[in-house]
Amino acid sequence: VRREWLSPGTHVNSVGATQSGGEVDPAIVADATLVVETLAALAPPPAGASELAGLDESAVHAELGELVSGARPGRTTPVETTLYKSVGVAVQDLAAAALVLAAARGRGAGLTIELEEIHA
Repeated sequence: VRREWLSPGTHVNSVGATQSGGEVDPAIVADATLVVETLAALAPPPAGASELAGLDESAVHAELGELVSGARPGRTTPVETTLYKSVGVAVQDLAAAALVLAAARGRGAGLTIELEEIHA
């Protein structure tokens, strides 16, 4: 995602991780109000986000839990660019998968398959 693609007030969710480069233009990281799921996102890859490598904790506006709890404010102006960078917390992936599965079942979508159990 490139900075020049964004209009004022855009929010970017970046939830992937790459070893080479990153998903988000460094100019977005520099310009945006940055929120991370945890400060561990600042660790060097592969644990952290390559886009955030070398950033100091002071570059982070808040961790996600601080926004959810109200300890830190979210967007403060309508034109503010905001960025949420996630490097993957398994419980969030499981929660998202459970919501998708429930919605699919509710709509009668998808196909249930039986898997064979393999004994070694």
